[in-house]
Amino acid sequence: MTITTGNLFRLGAGIALSFLTCFVQTSNAHPAADSELQLATSDNKVSVHLEIPVDQLYTVAPKIFPQAKMVKTMTEALEIFSQVDRAIAQQYLFSHIKLTTTAQEQTSQWLPHLTATAVTQKGHDLMFVANLALVPPTEDTNLSTEQEFTLFYDGVMHQIKNHKVKVYQLEQASNNQKTKQKRIKTLRYNDTNLVLNND
Repeated sequence: MTITTGNLFRLGAGIALSFLTCFVQTSNAHPAADSELQLATSDNKVSVHLEIPVDQLYTVAPKIFPQAKMVKTMTEALEIFSQVDRAIAQQYLFSHIKLTTTAQEQTSQWLPHLTATAVTQKGHDLMFVANLALVPPTEDTNLSTEQEFTLFYDGVMHQIKNHKVKVYQLEQASNNQKTKQKRIKTLRYNDTNLVLNND
């Protein structure tokens, strides 16, 4: 496989790489990658696993990757873009994800916590991976007592309007069986809410 450098665009004093080339471009063009959001729920926590294409995240939030520069190979790209500014990444994610629950006409907003970040290679793309835990604001708020919960997420989509986020719900494994993954929705620019009822 032949790897060539991506296209460069000057943005003010900085340099940004074409968000369709993922900084390193293969000889065969491929469609822009979607994000993935995996959701696992328990009574007192909602766990979110996010995978976001690095090229598109860099386009909308370049400060997350302070060492970004032009590279010639995917190995170099993985090394450079794995140097993430965790504080800025957390600030960005927290401003684009929100979980609210409703019970007896009372709405509660849950609190996000960033538990892990990483950058990995997935096929032709680099993916920014983040794990978050969303917890209730008070001890007496939990999913078993709430009538419904709404997850809002518009990462990348708030600027790149054709970006999509595939949402999967994870079911707890039992009897030594593997965790099941069920695709429940695709979020888009004009459809950024996921509502689940607790009936």
